[in-house]
Amino acid sequence: MKKLGTIRTVAILLGASLFAGCGQAALPTANPGAPAVSTPVSAPTVAPLATANQSTPTDSAPTVTPLATSTPKSSSTSSIPLTAGNCTLLTKDDVSKVLAQAVEEVRDPVHDGTLCEYQTKNLILDLAVVPKAPGETGVQYMQRVRASLGQSALDVPGLGDEAFYALLTSHATLRVRKGDSVYSFGLQYVSPADTLSLEDAQTKEKSLAELLLSRLP
Repeated sequence: MKKLGTIRTVAILLGASLFAGCGQAALPTANPGAPAVSTPVSAPTVAPLATANQSTPTDSAPTVTPLATSTPKSSSTSSIPLTAGNCTLLTKDDVSKVLAQAVEEVRDPVHDGTLCEYQTKNLILDLAVVPKAPGETGVQYMQRVRASLGQSALDVPGLGDEAFYALLTSHATLRVRKGDSVYSFGLQYVSPADTLSLEDAQTKEKSLAELLLSRLP
C-alpha cells in the first residue's frame, strides 16, 4: 500500500508538472498576441510622413517673409534729398517779391520732385535741381553744358561755386552749381503778349538764385 501511495504521489506530481508546463507554454502564446495587435509600432511610421508632408507649406511661409522685408529697404532706397520736395526750396512769397507779381499757383508738372513751377499772371518760373548723368559730378555736368553752348554760355562771377546763363533767342536760363548740386532757373511768358526784357529776366533769375543759395545749409 505504501508503495502504491508513493506511485500515486509521483503520478500526481508528474501530472501537475505537465499541467504547469502546458500552462507556461500557453501564457507566452497568449501574451505575444497582445503586443502583436499593438499599433504604436506602425503609428510612428505614419506620423513622420504626415509631418514631412505638412512641413513644406510651413517652411515656405518664412521664405516669403524675408522677401517682403527686403522690398521696403530698396524702396527705402530714396536717395535724392535735394530733388524731393523741390517746391519747398523757395516759397510763393519769395518768388512773388522777386518777380514783383503775385504767384497764383505752385505745381510739380513732372510729379517726381525734380521741377517746380511758380506761375503769376504773366510769368512762369521753372526751378529745378538738375539731374546729372550716372556717375557724373556737378563740375563735369557744368563743363559738358558749357561745351555744348559754346559762345551762348555767359559766366556769372561770384554766384555759387560757378554759374552761367544759357543765352537763347527768347530767354536766358541760369545754371548755378553749389558743391555737387546744380540748380536751374528759367523764366518764360504765360502768353506771347507778355513782355520781359532779357536783361530783366537775367536780373530776376540771379536774385532768385542768391535767395535760394542763402537758404542752403
